[in-house]
Amino acid sequence: MACCSNQSDHLPIRHFVLENLPKRDNLVAGFIGFYTQFLNANWDYTDGMLHKTVPQALLNLHLVLHDAIKAEQLDSALMQASIGFTRWSMYIGNPVEDIIKRATDSKAELVVDICADGLSCLAELDSAEYSLNRAVELHRQAQDVLGEAYDLQPLGDVFLRCDKLDEVENLLNRSVELHRQAQDVPGEATDLHKLRQVSLQQEQLDLIGGY
Repeated sequence: MACCSNQSDHLPIRHFVLENLPKRDNLVAGFIGFYTQFLNANWDYTDGMLHKTVPQALLNLHLVLHDAIKAEQLDSALMQASIGFTRWSMYIGNPVEDIIKRATDSKAELVVDICADGLSCLAELDSAEYSLNRAVELHRQAQDVLGEAYDLQPLGDVFLRCDKLDEVENLLNRSVELHRQAQDVPGEATDLHKLRQVSLQQEQLDLIGGY
């Protein structure tokens, strides 16, 4: 009978190795490259087959990504891996925000659209108006029509919670235009549904104000 039955039993060994063995540059680079490729190949958290492997590896993934970003090794692949890690953590109900925050705070010079994707992911965690506005700006700069459209939807949700109905309507109308331009029928349908909700909320406010 094996003395160790699951992966978590090996965690003390991993910590011992990390603390007591010298870190060789080529070994560390190998870990970073392996885990980056692993995450970027297994990003789809809706794929049931991946639920047997990815969640069990998130602790190791966190450590490797943290060290890589701290060492200023951020590139487009590592940013994409940071996004994948964050979305996996949200999916399993234990959202971890430090990786994507470190990645988006990095001074690394990356292509505009991947920076915008990182900010969009950060906004999914905190619904921050600043992050979403910045993501819209970068996706627009990169001429990423769908990216901009999908930033405008949650930005509209933020304004809706603040009862800024006119701003919400403007954002959603712009999102409708972009989804039509991209021929994204489901995206356009979502926009129109949200616009209907805004209209109903405005009607209720008008009715209350009439008394």
